[in-house]
Amino acid sequence: YILTKNDFTKCLFDKDAPTVAEFLLAMKLADRNGAEIWERSDGWLFGIDEYRRRMKNGIHNNASDDDLHPQYSGLGGGLLVGHVKKLDKDLTEDLAFSMKAICGALVLSLGVDGMWKVMSSLFTEVMLLSPEENQRLYGENSVCKGWK
Repeated sequence: YILTKNDFTKCLFDKDAPTVAEFLLAMKLADRNGAEIWERSDGWLFGIDEYRRRMKNGIHNNASDDDLHPQYSGLGGGLLVGHVKKLDKDLTEDLAFSMKAICGALVLSLGVDGMWKVMSSLFTEVMLLSPEENQRLYGENSVCKGWK
């Protein structure tokens, strides 16, 4: 999801894989479903002000409020919004392989810390919620449902 949301589809190992187009359709539907939920919550699950507060406590501490807007509305509890289980491997394996290849190349060239400096801003938003918050918000529709 994060790979495609940030337009890394141009860097895929197999750009012409038919599963990429199928995943994009699933992602757009999840984004629409998630955006409807966020609209009812003032622009984010706990409101836009709480989103901005949490982002500023992370790596975006110097950003202005106007620059901080949620972008992953279709992802919730580690799943696409509206789904109750992970997508089939057939649909995601090309994307997962490409993401691993991109991160692996960055690790080889920059080291683990360097790779994280480059990639961490893409993952900050999904790390704003604790496992407990994910469980509470998404219940059974969360990959965190069994975590204690």
